[in-house]
Amino acid sequence: MDIFSVTNITKLYYPVNGIFLKILPKNKFFKAFHEYCLHIIANMRYYKICKIAKKEILKINKANPKSITLVWDCLTSPVTYGDFIDFCFYARYLAFSNCSINFYIINDRYRSEWDIVYPGKNQKENFIKQLKDIANFLIPDTKIHTIKNFSNLDFNCDTSFTVFLDKIKSRDDFYLFKYIEVMTELQCMQSSKHSFLLDSKYYGNTNGIKDYICWHIRTSSTLSSDEDELPEDISKYYDIISSETNLPIIIISNMAALHNLKNILGNKTNVHFSKDIDNDFLSDLKIIIGSKIYIQCGWGGAFTVPICSKIPFLGPPIERVQDRWQMLKPHVKNYSNIRPWATQNQMAFNSDIDFQNKLSKILERI
Repeated sequence: MDIFSVTNITKLYYPVNGIFLKILPKNKFFKAFHEYCLHIIANMRYYKICKIAKKEILKINKANPKSITLVWDCLTSPVTYGDFIDFCFYARYLAFSNCSINFYIINDRYRSEWDIVYPGKNQKENFIKQLKDIANFLIPDTKIHTIKNFSNLDFNCDTSFTVFLDKIKSRDDFYLFKYIEVMTELQCMQSSKHSFLLDSKYYGNTNGIKDYICWHIRTSSTLSSDEDELPEDISKYYDIISSETNLPIIIISNMAALHNLKNILGNKTNVHFSKDIDNDFLSDLKIIIGSKIYIQCGWGGAFTVPICSKIPFLGPPIERVQDRWQMLKPHVKNYSNIRPWATQNQMAFNSDIDFQNKLSKILERI
């Protein structure tokens, strides 16, 4: 057992936070010491993830395989669009580097949070179908296989290299989606290949709306969250956007947020809602790709699409879309780029004033 596994290192955050937040005094010394301890844990996590990612890249390069097998196992993977899209972009990177891809989604068993998010069998299967549709869209000329029995998976070891084969076979609950994200960044920085990034392209199905701003908003009419954006902030950023451009705005949200958002922005003539156009995430993804500029002020996995694209975007403070350990990455730490391939039209902002200034600059250039 690896006591310094990424999983065990990550678990250290909980007792450390518990001790400092609930037991020790809240004075200046202990606040600084608390921050120091979290920084040490983040450094350990960053070092470990980078080491594992680099080791796997070396294995792939040494094997020089005819094809590469990627496995998304629902037993070890989170129930999110964002992490899955990161996974697809690594497959896309490999495909654009002229590698043949075998892509499998294993859904005979599920990680614990699946039962919370999608308690019914039909709900789970519908989400898997959406993941498969997204993968088919993002990865050129790649057949996506859904496997309902893990033992039926053929790894084709003689002709194909399976990324993290030992971990896949053991079905450990490991951070595959984070390793894959780091592997994409490392390989892109080493070879400077940006061809795998999505180009802005109009795919239709926007009710005839073209040359629009795409704005993701996280809020809910039913299940509230600490990550939800407040009505006053939504109104404030709408006013800023409208003061800088008269382009129509298409709001990306989940269906549960639609009623609440229409109460806030429904009377604005230049505002449209993606869920009035279609109700699946692939439709949202296509709307994002077709936008003139993508905006996100809060949290949400939809941000994975523009940050793996050539689409101009303005995102929230970088610490809101990067974990503490990710803030140690050179392109984040030194340049404040969410990804190493970010351009001058792909930025994060830190305040409403900064948001307006950067939005103005991006709009002038596009």
